[in-house]
Amino acid sequence: MESRKNTDITLSELALQRKISYAIIFGGTIVMAILIAMVGLFVKKDVDLAMIVLVTATILSIIPSILKLNKINAIIKAKESDVVYSRS
Repeated sequence: MESRKNTDITLSELALQRKISYAIIFGGTIVMAILIAMVGLFVKKDVDLAMIVLVTATILSIIPSILKLNKINAIIKAKESDVVYSRS
C-alpha cells in the first residue's frame, strides 16, 4: 500500500515536502533553544531538572520530523534512480 501511495507523488511535491520538513526541524530547534534559554535565565529553582526535561522534550519532538525527512530523501533517491535507469 505504501509503495503505491509513493508512486503517485511527483518529484516536485517530494521536494516541497522536503523543504517543509527542513523548515519544521530548524524552526522547532530554534524555538526550543529560545525556550531553554528563557528557562535558564528566568527560573532559579531546579534549573538542572528543567533543562533535562526541556532537552529531552526537544529531542523527542524533533525525531519524527527527522524520520520523515529521511523517508522523503529515500523516496526521492529511488525516484531519481528510476528516472536514470528508464532513460538509458
